[in-house]
Amino acid sequence: MQGNGRVCAARALRSLALFLAFLGPSRPPLGSDSGDLQGASLSPRVAKTWCGTYPGRAEDEKTLHRINAERRLGGLTRAAAALNADIGNIAVIEDDGAIVAPANKFDLVKGAKLLFTPAGDSGFTVSRGGVRFQTGGHKLSGYVGGGADLGVPSDDGYAEVPFGSGFTFSFYGKTYDRVFVGTNGFITFGSGDFNSPAFVSLNAFAIRQPRIAAFWTDLDVTHAGIFVKQAPRRFVITWRKVPLYGQAGSNTFQVQLFPDGRIAFLYRGMTDAPEIIGLSPGGGLAEPLQVDLSHPDRSPVVGAPFERFTDLTEVDLLALAQAFYRTHGDDYDFLQIWTDFRTDLSNAFAYEVPVRNNIRGIGLPLFDDSALYGSAGRLQSVLRLNRPGVYPNDPGQIFLGLNSALSIFAQEQGHRWMAFVHFLDSGQPSEGLLGRDLAHWSFDFNTESTISARGNRHSSSMEGNVIAAEGSGTFGTVESSVNYYSELDQYLMGFRGPDEVSDTFLVIDPGVDPKRSPQSGVTIIGSRKTIRLVDIIAAEGPRDPAYPDAQKDFRAAWVLLVQQGTSPSTVTLNKLETFRSAWEAYFNKAIEGRGSLSTSLLPPGQVSDP
Repeated sequence: MQGNGRVCAARALRSLALFLAFLGPSRPPLGSDSGDLQGASLSPRVAKTWCGTYPGRAEDEKTLHRINAERRLGGLTRAAAALNADIGNIAVIEDDGAIVAPANKFDLVKGAKLLFTPAGDSGFTVSRGGVRFQTGGHKLSGYVGGGADLGVPSDDGYAEVPFGSGFTFSFYGKTYDRVFVGTNGFITFGSGDFNSPAFVSLNAFAIRQPRIAAFWTDLDVTHAGIFVKQAPRRFVITWRKVPLYGQAGSNTFQVQLFPDGRIAFLYRGMTDAPEIIGLSPGGGLAEPLQVDLSHPDRSPVVGAPFERFTDLTEVDLLALAQAFYRTHGDDYDFLQIWTDFRTDLSNAFAYEVPVRNNIRGIGLPLFDDSALYGSAGRLQSVLRLNRPGVYPNDPGQIFLGLNSALSIFAQEQGHRWMAFVHFLDSGQPSEGLLGRDLAHWSFDFNTESTISARGNRHSSSMEGNVIAAEGSGTFGTVESSVNYYSELDQYLMGFRGPDEVSDTFLVIDPGVDPKRSPQSGVTIIGSRKTIRLVDIIAAEGPRDPAYPDAQKDFRAAWVLLVQQGTSPSTVTLNKLETFRSAWEAYFNKAIEGRGSLSTSLLPPGQVSDP
């Protein structure tokens, strides 16, 4: 009892100190956000596809939670007095050692060699060395898929390469006579992969094509090359001096395939790090199993062995949510997560993680993972919003493409309901409305928001563009910013009835990458296709609950995670409070008063109605 008393007293003192810091200036403690980017330009990799929301993100978070739980079983000691206190309307949670996972830096240096030897049809043993780097081969060209069909032949494409000289290769019990070589550091079997998430995904690794990932990340071989070499006893693929997208590095690595099913990875001249290395039979046939490839165990790995690399610490969102619910009631539809320190977001700027869906007709399956997050059934999604210092001080300032902080929040919030719907086109469901990762509106979709006016037009926060006809078969994007929601958006969210959704249009065959982020001043050549809500309902079914019965009022908690042994600065707390109140007002304006979002924390013991 005495020990518990000391813990409670320590928490009370820490809570008082934080409250006093919130009221007035103080010396920025460890974890202060005051020296961050303040809206500075982002790296090309992040700016390319800044939103990290994609189908499978929820499964990735659960896998990372499982990996972190295995780490904790290895002897982690929790910090007994970790802080969990509300400062104003910000829930401050201190890492207790179980929420923040350490970085796993890429350690397969120049000259590293890995050999995977089949152990039956369902696993491999992993060893170091045993093979030599092979030189020579012919350079691949004619990539297809991704940007390859849109004038970017060496970014996010693949090439189909048949084996020659009677060579075949067996992988997880199946024999193949060809391979599909991806520009992003992997090969697949059965088909090429160019529509995988823009952000490397463990879920995609598990469920998509059978895959050998030697250096899976966002690479660009435009000014480098991939070479293949056929020999009687091996087939060799070499990525030579390939940089990360938007970077100036150089990475040379190689995959060797042997007729008996052995696989070799070889690395030389590496300046960067991959996100995933590993093998998978695809199709959800095996669970991804993390291994230490620098010090492999001699026992066979049954399943899909992989290692995931990060330069920064990672946040276990499920563990963080569980910590929140230890001191808060199940009164929140959304948790909006911040940190005041740099963490790994997989090259994203922000993203949404779906937790529960009970709505039909919006393109999402029904599911409920709320218990895994510590919720008793109310939590719908978690928004990962980065750290305050990467945003300008003015939440309405445009700084990321055509986005402000508020429209970024609106996109991640909107992912609770969209953009996932198909429409019926000539009797067949079409995904033509969808762009990047099949989770954003297509660049070629007219998505003008309901709060838009002549001279100051806005496209939906869920992307797409405001598209105007400029002549026969010629269109142009004309928005001044990404802001608010369209009529279709509001229907999917439950704030508008089907009779209140006007027809809009899609530009067909434009020769413009539908995965692009919104951009004003782009000319699109194509034909106009009218998009009616009835065609979406024909493909997805009507929204259920329908508009009259849909939930209209929501509550979100803003949660700030701080590092173990630190407290947030006054600067951070004040900025978050400014953003929080501005976001609440923005969202309620974006839905035109048809419902509400409250971001205030409830006092202990007070319950809100869902």
